[in-house]
Amino acid sequence: MASNIPFIDRGKRADEFIEILKKVWTKDTVKFKGQFYSIPSSIIGPKPVQKPHIPLYLGESSTNMFDRIIKYDFNGWLGVLTGT
Repeated sequence: MASNIPFIDRGKRADEFIEILKKVWTKDTVKFKGQFYSIPSSIIGPKPVQKPHIPLYLGESSTNMFDRIIKYDFNGWLGVLTGT
């Protein structure tokens, strides 16, 4: 448990954080109220030069990884190898 954040909701927390990043990078005014994060109406900048935002690559090995890549339109996947 890094930073005293529970491991159990890591997927939901990651989904919410991805939504926030995309809003911050693409919207002039950002407002977000979620289960884990909250941003009052804010102007956040500067915005990335790349449009609509910087390339996003996911590096994980969960059962939901490909669903998350498709849902959030990631640019690719960084394969994770684990020893078994």
